[in-house]
Amino acid sequence: MRARQGTAKVFAKVFNMSSRLERILDWDDRSRAARYGVERLARNAGVCRRQLNRYFQKRFGVSVHRRLAQWRMREARRLIQSGMLIKEVAYQLGYTHATDLAFAFKRTYHFSPHETRGASPSCQRGGGEQRQMSQIPR
Repeated sequence: MRARQGTAKVFAKVFNMSSRLERILDWDDRSRAARYGVERLARNAGVCRRQLNRYFQKRFGVSVHRRLAQWRMREARRLIQSGMLIKEVAYQLGYTHATDLAFAFKRTYHFSPHETRGASPSCQRGGGEQRQMSQIPR
């Protein structure tokens, strides 16, 4: 009987945690506010890193780290296309160096940030298609 009560408490805790996370609709805004850091995002959501990762796996089908990287690249592309300097974009998105941003950008989109400046996504080499993050070699 005691084991059942313990299981029920754990289930209730997980259920409440999940429903609390499901009420959050502005994940991309929260990730920006957390400067794309998993630990900061988990703290902001009021859960531990592991719980957040389990939720992201369930909701988005990828780890929280991978999803943050996707949102970060999308934001980088938007800022670069708006005319912001690559160095400024790198700083704003929390990269240590502009070259780190350039490397991640090229790995994601298969063209450099300089090639995307001022062009619409449909004008990009390869039709502006983003390669799925799961297909990118590490």
